[in-house]
Amino acid sequence: MGLVETNAIVLKNYSLSESDKIVLFLTQNHGLVRGVAKGARRLKSRFGSGLEPLSIVTLGYFEKEQRELVSINNVELQESHFTKASNVNLLTRFSYLIGLLTEFLPPNDPDEVLFRMTRACLVAVETNNLDFITIYFEIWLLKQSGYLPSFSKCFKCDKTFDASDNQIFTNLFEVACFNCVKKEGKRVIQARERSIIRQIMNLSPEKFCLLAFENNYSEDIEQISAITQHIISNTIGNK
Repeated sequence: MGLVETNAIVLKNYSLSESDKIVLFLTQNHGLVRGVAKGARRLKSRFGSGLEPLSIVTLGYFEKEQRELVSINNVELQESHFTKASNVNLLTRFSYLIGLLTEFLPPNDPDEVLFRMTRACLVAVETNNLDFITIYFEIWLLKQSGYLPSFSKCFKCDKTFDASDNQIFTNLFEVACFNCVKKEGKRVIQARERSIIRQIMNLSPEKFCLLAFENNYSEDIEQISAITQHIISNTIGNK
């Protein structure tokens, strides 16, 4: 295969030898890509600062059949987020989000929606609440991965919910009405929480964070997070 070029986000890197690195990218056109950057650890590396985590780059690489690792040819820096990567709290949170991407997104499986969402979250996080960004990211990742239940209708009777309806979140990660499932011992999803999820699906992370701040969504997001965390932990088999 010839040279592949695509926009990419540097997720993480680690040493391969005294002079080389392995780098994990989320690419716009090819999903998760792992590659070897020859000479990246040298003082005068041709890659410069283009392999720093959270950098947005134009990536060029060669891919060979039956090889898991591609050969990184060139990296052109588009946006540097070095200051964000030096923020311990932000880096810790994005390490968690990057971990979710690697769990839910198969290698070399393109998902441009997830790429654009991740990039938008990275840009928006500098001036916004990390919890707002996290729930936005989790909801979109679960949706694109097919694990987010429908909050618009009952999975048993197909009843369409009104805007004011509360719902039941079942042990099977489905959403049901009170007629189909008894609420004893189950998680009740409030109408306001469902409205917030709809807002996440229809707004950019920047606009959602502004709305969440203006309407004091912190407690609601904590409740929604309990749902996303339950789905995530049971899907990947780890809390």
